[in-house]
Amino acid sequence: MKTKFLYIVFAVVLMATVSVAAEVDVNRVSLEKIGQETVCKIYATGPFQYTHEIPEKVEGKPSRVVVDIFPAVYDLSSKAFDNLPPSIVSSIRSSQFAVSPEKVVRIVFDLKESAPYRIEKKNNEIWVYLPDKNSQPFPQWTSWTEPSKPQPKNTSYDKSVAVNDVKQSDMKKPVVE
Repeated sequence: MKTKFLYIVFAVVLMATVSVAAEVDVNRVSLEKIGQETVCKIYATGPFQYTHEIPEKVEGKPSRVVVDIFPAVYDLSSKAFDNLPPSIVSSIRSSQFAVSPEKVVRIVFDLKESAPYRIEKKNNEIWVYLPDKNSQPFPQWTSWTEPSKPQPKNTSYDKSVAVNDVKQSDMKKPVVE
């Protein structure tokens, strides 16, 4: 009887440890123009699952694409990014959407107009492709900031500095397991 109890306790502790170890950090979002599309990328530090949707249009709210990532922990520099390069994406909102029964990070891409989209998972990244024939090419925008600098309340798009100007060795890269 005592042995059975110890096995149960061990199993519960093991399951709790595995679920905590399986969580990943969502730590960066980026936008870039590739051909006739704006590509929104979400970066995580390890494997994850996700869902996505375009919620029904609601009066007074923009069209949007919603991506939920789980099990995941929110680790972005800001909850809202609205000074973005000129594209179909007008703003990005993010949060730790849920913590129970599972940790879910939600990223919302507010759009200037309704648009179909396609989505792909590439290793520890999600790529959301939005048709965007009307906007001009722009340098990649990213929410990532250098660790030595204080985290801004809202990361802004600066036309004078492109991400390509940052040395690759300085970039914070997702961990691949």
